[in-house]
Amino acid sequence: MLRGFEERMDFLSLEKGSVITPREVVRASLSEKEVTEQALALDDVAIITFTRRDLLILVEETGARRVKAWSGRNDRLYRGTAGGEGCILTQSRYGAPNAVILLEELVAFGVKKAVFLGYCGSIQGHIGVGEVMLPTYSIREEGTSYHYFPKGMSCHADQRIQSFIHNGLLECGIEPYVGMCWTTDALYRETEEKIRRYRSKGVLAVDMETSAIFCLGIYRNIRVGSAMVVTDEFSESSWEGSFSSEKVRAVMRMVCQTIVQRIGNLWSL
Repeated sequence: MLRGFEERMDFLSLEKGSVITPREVVRASLSEKEVTEQALALDDVAIITFTRRDLLILVEETGARRVKAWSGRNDRLYRGTAGGEGCILTQSRYGAPNAVILLEELVAFGVKKAVFLGYCGSIQGHIGVGEVMLPTYSIREEGTSYHYFPKGMSCHADQRIQSFIHNGLLECGIEPYVGMCWTTDALYRETEEKIRRYRSKGVLAVDMETSAIFCLGIYRNIRVGSAMVVTDEFSESSWEGSFSSEKVRAVMRMVCQTIVQRIGNLWSL
């Protein structure tokens, strides 16, 4: 019986509720157990990075301070101000499960719009290291989203969030690539056959979170968008990484600054 479930990858439950909830987990993890709901409440808008370096850029740009009420559960959660409005800044660990757990917790305490600023690998020869990619849709090759939606469910970004990011980047002189990405859990199973297949379908890049966070946005009825800087390049038979290049760092700083400078517009979406 169990073997049959595994063969079908049929892990979806149609129940809306869950035995364990984000609110319960956050409260159980807090250093101070008697924190008020008001102290835990979050702003509508969150910007989420995947590195400490990028988070600190956002903190500096917004004059943010750590949200001490969340101490114990999330010690990298900050509240800043940009465009006259408050915003939440935090860092996710890499991978779809980690990004979705974090976003679930933010949503449970008030976040309604989220922008993820991350990294990806190009699988198209004309897209090089340091370019910016705005995903519109992502192929679901991770496991987390299948606990929210069945196979065949479209997994797309919020169009208004992506337009907001796109317009801001263009105004700053950055012309991003816009299109499909491929999200996988299996970092070391990005094979020649898969790269060839997805490249032929027009997929631009590969990452480890996008499809899952887009699906959660749809499921929780919040707006989720993403911008990614290319850190590595794939051909069918080779890979070259440039994670620490000065160009990657400089471009991501510009992306962070662009989002902060125009973040007030997110509140009107």
